[in-house]
Amino acid sequence: MFLPYVYVVRNRNSGKFYIGMRSANKVVAEQDLGIHYFTSSTKVKNNFIDYDIEIKAYFIDQMSAFEFENELIKEHWGDPLLLNRHYQKSMSKFSMAGAKRTDLAEYNKKVKSKPKEKRNYTCSNCCADLVYEEFCHHSPKEHYYCNPKCRNTYISKFRDKPIGNKKTKADGRIAWNKGLSNPTAAENGRKSAGKLSATVTGRKRLYRKDGTWTWQYPEK
Repeated sequence: MFLPYVYVVRNRNSGKFYIGMRSANKVVAEQDLGIHYFTSSTKVKNNFIDYDIEIKAYFIDQMSAFEFENELIKEHWGDPLLLNRHYQKSMSKFSMAGAKRTDLAEYNKKVKSKPKEKRNYTCSNCCADLVYEEFCHHSPKEHYYCNPKCRNTYISKFRDKPIGNKKTKADGRIAWNKGLSNPTAAENGRKSAGKLSATVTGRKRLYRKDGTWTWQYPEK
């Protein structure tokens, strides 16, 4: 059995570092980290070649290594270069203690928030000018309405009115599949029906001595 260990890996370009613990190693730490094990952090293991390794300490059991790892994370919790995003208070219960970091909140607000913009539209029914605030990555809609009444009035103009041999959708657009069957679904239905028919044709009830019965199928 090989000793559990606590390690720190640091990005030589950015200076960011990750603190971890390993107890499932089947070789010594120096022959394990960076060879068989590349940390549990996707930010690290996907670019492990950019990180320098430091083995902080060895321990006689997993619990000792775990406690040391968490204490080390707590010591560096306010460091913006720390890549760890949580630590655990106990092995039996997961904890996100301390995860609400002010620097992370500001970072997420800038990077992960979805920007919005104001867009000008015209009501499809009464032609009133409209201004809507929408996400920038959303495509503009074809039809806009200033209120539900205008929406219902506009839709009623086109509902179930045929154009040629096709009916329109509620908003006036022609639906490609109105009145048409799905050829693939129909073919699959025929195949399934054929398989089921071949399975059940000729089957008989076979009664057992205890009064129960089961299906007996003909030999194919």
